[in-house]
Amino acid sequence: MKRTILLVLVISGLVSQSCNRKTNSNIQAPDGVNVKEAMDVPPPPPPPPKVKEMLDVPPPPPPPPPPPPPEEVEIFKVVEDMPRFPGCEDKENKLEKTECARLKLIAFIAKNIQYPAKAKENGVEGTCIVQFVVGKKGEIDQINLLRDVGAGLGEEAIRVVSLMNDMPQKWIPGKQRGRPVNVQWTMPVKFDLDSANKREH
Repeated sequence: MKRTILLVLVISGLVSQSCNRKTNSNIQAPDGVNVKEAMDVPPPPPPPPKVKEMLDVPPPPPPPPPPPPPEEVEIFKVVEDMPRFPGCEDKENKLEKTECARLKLIAFIAKNIQYPAKAKENGVEGTCIVQFVVGKKGEIDQINLLRDVGAGLGEEAIRVVSLMNDMPQKWIPGKQRGRPVNVQWTMPVKFDLDSANKREH
């Protein structure tokens, strides 16, 4: 009887050890680690881009260049050949052309001037000074009034000078070293009541 009980206990011990070995062989997780929690851990982030890939990215385009500075207009006050009012190019020499142009300019002003009514009523007369630029092509530009005697005479002087751009022929431009240049011109415009009354009658 005792041998039978001892045999049963030995067999039971062997079966228990065999089961423990099978259980231990099926569990691969280390001690203290829950297998389910380990499976829920998110995957690691992707590796950063390689240096070569970063270098292959094209750089941004350069900014556009600044606009060129505006061209400065050179204006002369005195040149070798001063500008002339048109209509005298048939004269033989420069002196005759200059005198002829001066007389034609005076005639143009006298013909086109209109004495302002306000100035007549108040007896205003005098000389206005007008300054302008004769361009490289004979055009009249940058008209300025340097002296005004009032009563609308200055405005009339500017109007008459502006009419020279409407003439069939432009001014003969001034020249420096044989090339046309911009020349500043200053001109008096005289308003005389007696002369204005004579023209009206």
